[in-house]
Amino acid sequence: IVVEAAAAAAAGPACGGGGGIRFVVEDHGSGIPADQKDRLFKPFSSTKGAGGMGMGLLGARLVVESHGGRIACADREGGGTRFEIVLGGEGG
Repeated sequence: IVVEAAAAAAAGPACGGGGGIRFVVEDHGSGIPADQKDRLFKPFSSTKGAGGMGMGLLGARLVVESHGGRIACADREGGGTRFEIVLGGEGG
């Protein structure tokens, strides 16, 4: 897992860029199945089957948006998943 926090003057296109603070969390795992990507931030949607409640990413999205930010998920080049949060500036 790689965690990065930086000024978001040139934040990735998924979060709009334009200043603020950018937080990036990425891994080198197998990624998120394509059929689950559109449901990631919805309630009761889990990639863990019966072992998950499906509330974690919804909660993350609600907290980020309550602070005027944006959260996005994308495939990581070379495999894995990348989550990007931008707070402040034009990104949120």
